[in-house]
Amino acid sequence: ENVPDPFLGCSYLPQELSGNGCYYSKQIQAINVSQKNLTMMYHTEVTGLMFDENNKAVGVKTDKGEIASDAVVLCSNLGTKPLLEGKLDLPTMQLTGWAVTATIDPMNVPPLHTLIFDNKDLLVTRLGNRVRVCGRYWLGESSHDMTDKVIEEIYEASCKLLPTAAQWTESTNWIGKCIVHPDSLPSCGETPFEGLYLNVCHGLNGWALSEGCAELLSDIIEKKTPAIDPTPYSPMRFVKRK
Repeated sequence: ENVPDPFLGCSYLPQELSGNGCYYSKQIQAINVSQKNLTMMYHTEVTGLMFDENNKAVGVKTDKGEIASDAVVLCSNLGTKPLLEGKLDLPTMQLTGWAVTATIDPMNVPPLHTLIFDNKDLLVTRLGNRVRVCGRYWLGESSHDMTDKVIEEIYEASCKLLPTAAQWTESTNWIGKCIVHPDSLPSCGETPFEGLYLNVCHGLNGWALSEGCAELLSDIIEKKTPAIDPTPYSPMRFVKRK
């Protein structure tokens, strides 16, 4: 009742939960750090890939020196194309998304379930003591002016559609960029170069696909039979064959 724009309908999904991607990543990181045979390097920029005379990937170049390896898994999102330049030409485009997040206090009346406003291209979800409003994805290069405009639109829509849901005047803004393929499927698997594997182009489904792609790629590297057919996700589908 008393909403500015009438609802056309809704979907009630009581088992549909929202998650915290940042928290999830930190937990995975904590597990990895505990592994004795694993070394994690931070604040290290990969500047190039290393190949031998047979075009086999043998390591990476970084701003702290070269690192030799038996296999290289490239999962650098926006950095993928520059690192593969001259080696593999993947059809990709940049996808940009924006979100506004605000804190809930005892006086607020936040939504109990995730809401999707199709006519506004917005999704509203609760994350613990916060409310997040996201949407307005853009395919292609985005500018600072565009970001300012979209963030303002999301903020104004949040205040209008859910004025009592959170403290919108103290909200924080977020912008995220990723790359996608024309078929919307990731590139997860072998490349034409021995020892070089890709796990990129997850688009908007990076978190949802993360564990599945990791398991699939692990089986491929270890020469095991994957649980599913890896062909639809293979980077080789974009390689021109003579």
